[in-house]
Parts: sequence; C-alpha cells; structure tokens
Amino acid sequence: MRKRIQINVALEESEAELFNEYCAVHDRTPQWLFKAGARRIIDEDILERKADLMTMQSLREIEGGLAKPVNGLLARITQDKNDGEMMAGSLLRKSA
Repeated sequence: MRKRIQINVALEESEAELFNEYCAVHDRTPQWLFKAGARRIIDEDILERKADLMTMQSLREIEGGLAKPVNGLLARITQDKNDGEMMAGSLLRKSA
C-alpha cells in the first residue's frame, strides 16, 4: 500500500477564492491542482538543469579547442551572466 502524506497549506482569503473558483470551473479537486502545479515546476526545473549542463559542456569543448563558438555564443553567454548578476545585485539592494 502506498503511503500518503498530508500537506497543510495556508492561503489568503482572496487566493483561496480564486483557487476554489478555478477548481469548480474545471471540475478538479484542490489536490489535483497542487499536484499538477508541483509536477510542472519540477519538470521545468529538470529541463533547465539539462540546458545548463549542455551549456557547460559546450563551454568546455570551446575552451578545449574541440569546437568553435557559433554566432557569438560566448558573447551572449557572458552578457546573460552579467545581466543576471546585475539583476541579482539590484534585487539585493532593494531588499536591504
């Protein structure tokens, strides 16, 4: 027999209303909605990790001389990294 685990979730009243309305309109249970949302987040995270691993592999190949950057790939990766660092720094300053 599979073990079931109960998770309690606290929602604001307005969130609960939207949540219950969605479930009623789509004839779904709140449990189904939570499971579907969790599964989607996990699946997206797995895809993102795979993409990150492929990027790292490409960078190693380029650094090792086994491949050449395609259409300024390195410049775009560097720009993305810099943009991300700037956004993270800006968020940290706002939260302080």
